[in-house]
Amino acid sequence: MLPFAELPTKTPATHAEPPLDEKIGSALVRSILDSSPDCIKLISLDGRLVYMNRNGMSAMEIDDFGGVKNELWLSLWPDEAQDLLQSAIENASLGERSDFQAYCPTAHGTPRWWHVNVAPVRDAAGSIVNILATSRDITDRIQAENTLHERDLQLQAYAEKLTAELSEKEALIEQQRILSAEIDHRVKNSFALIGSILRLKMRGMEDSEASAALSDAANRIATLSRVHEQLHIDPGHHAVDLGPFMDKLIIDLSDTFFDASRIIAAEIVDQPVRSDVAVAVGLVTAELVSNALKHKSCDVPTDVTVSLSEDVDADTLTLRVADTGQGLPEGFDIENSKTLGMQICRTYANTLKGTLSTHSGENGGAVFTLSFPKAVTQL
Repeated sequence: MLPFAELPTKTPATHAEPPLDEKIGSALVRSILDSSPDCIKLISLDGRLVYMNRNGMSAMEIDDFGGVKNELWLSLWPDEAQDLLQSAIENASLGERSDFQAYCPTAHGTPRWWHVNVAPVRDAAGSIVNILATSRDITDRIQAENTLHERDLQLQAYAEKLTAELSEKEALIEQQRILSAEIDHRVKNSFALIGSILRLKMRGMEDSEASAALSDAANRIATLSRVHEQLHIDPGHHAVDLGPFMDKLIIDLSDTFFDASRIIAAEIVDQPVRSDVAVAVGLVTAELVSNALKHKSCDVPTDVTVSLSEDVDADTLTLRVADTGQGLPEGFDIENSKTLGMQICRTYANTLKGTLSTHSGENGGAVFTLSFPKAVTQL
């Protein structure tokens, strides 16, 4: 740092620079300036360095103030900061204060960012004689802001990437949904065609056993057809509403039998379920209804009542198929029955984690029930 003694004590008549005591003041003032953590500079009106405090020299890593004394202040700054400094000097010369933030490395090349305040210095008469520039090191703050900005850019890039991937996945899902809906529609039509062929064939048959076999096949196909029809109606949910599904299934089953027997839909809870659950409930219903009508008394119409109720307390659903036929055969054991229909019912009861049981009706006939937890139907 340049000793104050090296500065002239009087201003020559040919120089506009005021005396030292007018520029800097007392030793106490100089001590206060040196103790400031900021870089404090006194600049002449033509923009040259006149004075820099001790901590300012340390912050700028200037070993000898003599090396920069009387140098243009602008020469210490990078090109991109020149306009800011020039504007600040001009404003101070006009008596205005200004401030700015800019990057300026130290004399040793250490990167630094500064917040600079520039103000005019007036003499006792009020004339502007010098410019005071105070630079505060804000490197830590700027670097933290830059780090946050870089992270923001990284997060933004990541978010844009995720958005693009999500958009692509949504497009693929939509495409898959359309294809799935088309497949369900075609499968439903194929099942309906096969069922119609079986029913037409069944009408022309005199062999009762063969006719019954075709009837069973038609009923099973009708059940699968109804599932795919529901999926085609609402392909986005991949779910089946049991109410409409069971109602239409019972109509299909009714069309299979040509005598005066009736299939009556009682209470049918409207419960949305997965398609595999609808298949299981539908096939069990078709088997139990077909079984009741196949084993009814000869030439005696039989009523079959189908219900699907909900037990809120037990959180279960119960399928009930009751008929007014001749009742259960002697020694009938639902767990050990070897018929294909009962095997299908037991298989799907296990799939639903349910319990299949039977008992005689109050007015004759048989009652079959399938109770299963609602939890297995959750989508």
